[in-house]
Amino acid sequence: YDGGNFTSYILERSESEGGPFVPITNTPYLRIKSNPNSIEESIASHIDSVGVNYKPFYYRITGINPFGIKSSPSEVIMGMGVDLTPPGAPYNFKVEEQADKSIKLTWKKDIKENDFFGYIVSKASDYQGPYNAIHDGELQFSNTTIIDNNPGVAQRNYYSVAAVDTAGNVSTSMVNIGIISDDSPIQSPTDLTGSIDADGKVNIQWEKCSDPRVIGYKVYSSNSPNHRFLMKSGELIKGTTFSEKISLKTLSERVIYKVAAVNVGFAYSELSEGLELNRPDIVAPSFGVFNGRKIIDDTVTLSWAISHSHDLVQQRLWRKIEGGEWILLASFDTTVDSYEDLSLEPKVQYIYALQSVDDAGLESEMSPFITASISGYKELESVKNVTAVYDKDSHEIKIRWDYPRSEDYTFLVYKSIDALKLSALKKVSESNSYHDKRIKKDKIYRYGIRVISKDGMESPIVFSNSIPVTNQ
Repeated sequence: YDGGNFTSYILERSESEGGPFVPITNTPYLRIKSNPNSIEESIASHIDSVGVNYKPFYYRITGINPFGIKSSPSEVIMGMGVDLTPPGAPYNFKVEEQADKSIKLTWKKDIKENDFFGYIVSKASDYQGPYNAIHDGELQFSNTTIIDNNPGVAQRNYYSVAAVDTAGNVSTSMVNIGIISDDSPIQSPTDLTGSIDADGKVNIQWEKCSDPRVIGYKVYSSNSPNHRFLMKSGELIKGTTFSEKISLKTLSERVIYKVAAVNVGFAYSELSEGLELNRPDIVAPSFGVFNGRKIIDDTVTLSWAISHSHDLVQQRLWRKIEGGEWILLASFDTTVDSYEDLSLEPKVQYIYALQSVDDAGLESEMSPFITASISGYKELESVKNVTAVYDKDSHEIKIRWDYPRSEDYTFLVYKSIDALKLSALKKVSESNSYHDKRIKKDKIYRYGIRVISKDGMESPIVFSNSIPVTNQ
């Protein structure tokens, strides 16, 4: 540091403290500052390459001011080159368990450098360390085998071997792992608890295994205790909690979780006892579907196919007149499939709909309507011999039925998939058959046919057999 008084310097070196000193650059050393006021740039430096290690050299500096006047030489300081090149690293480092539960470590090193000092073999219980030597002092160049008589039985043992030179430079082998085999049973996790919130987030926890060999856990789940449990956790879980997001838009109301413990040798315990959690119900039930209607005198008798929803707790029958408001006509349990409406006025056409309610209070949409009147309304005759056949070659389901042909009639084809909602599919007026090409694999289909007259009269729905499509 010169305080800004000099513009250049003469750097000199000698092999003895008393000289003679000779310049180490051909011209005075000139420093150019980008910022004259910078404290950092007031510190000057120069690197001198001496070509030999551990030989002392002596240095002094003379400053030159802007007028070319030289200062007195600085104090003399000493410096020397040191060896920073490490020896070649050991290779082919092997770790082998022995019959007596010790671990044998071997390695190779082909070249012994002139400044080679020895080997140091270290061990840690974690890959990141800390590593500690498993022997006293340094091992000689020819000693490339060592036995660890005290490896950790309930842990992984990470080993490395380092070559060290006389200057303390170190080169290290690849880290290798040694595990003492243990066939004794592994404790399964216990005391599983958990919950599923309204957004489908699952949180479960369990008691930590007391077995010191256990290094983590894996989590599995299934919708049924009789189904295969699939692993849900990716990497090994170090703690005792697990979270995931699951879909609530499913007919499976529950999900079962089990946990396995994993030991240092990556052996798995038996799965724990299952933790059964109920999904919050956000899926409304399917509605029932009318399949019959009889009008005798002033009474309309309605019949229907009950909803197949497994959590159905109530059925509702609604009625209105054209342009009017829906009125709840009656409520039923899950076994009723017909109703006699006696509260009708002549020459008024009534519209009926079914609705289902599940155990979570969720309500279905209104079913397809059916109409009735006691003003001489004549019910049409239903179709007969409704069949449905899957054609593997054309990948379609062919639906056929019998009915006397007349241009006054239209056939309305209904479709149900997997015993769920029955919906209108197609109006057919020129044929007693229909081919459904919109078919998907692993689904079950069922069809219904209703006759509609030109003046709006309808027949009851007649259903086909169920058709499972298992391949396409």
